[in-house]
Amino acid sequence: MKYPVKRYTQTITILADGTTANADTTALYGFLVGVKAVVPALVGTTTLTITIKDTNSTGSTIYAKASIAENAPFAAFIDANNYALRIPLDGVQNITVTASNAQTGTAAPIPVVLLIER
Repeated sequence: MKYPVKRYTQTITILADGTTANADTTALYGFLVGVKAVVPALVGTTTLTITIKDTNSTGSTIYAKASIAENAPFAAFIDANNYALRIPLDGVQNITVTASNAQTGTAAPIPVVLLIER
């Protein structure tokens, strides 16, 4: 296999006056080795949380990152214990983005990229 890491992109839009939005992915198989996002300027002094849940079993959270700064790129390749990120994926995942403040009067599209090693 020439390129074992595949990129999956899902844009999740927080609607005007909202704080949270989510979307299901297509079926993903392999190991999650990176999470990236470009967080736009948001309303107020806002931070973002990205949560990924496994929809195939118990709806367990498999990855979460809080306090992501607005108006900046974000990338994570290590877990909370400073080990390389390597989380098994075996089907549809749910990605949720949550802003710390309501996005008054404007929608906020957030492109989230998952890097998956096959």
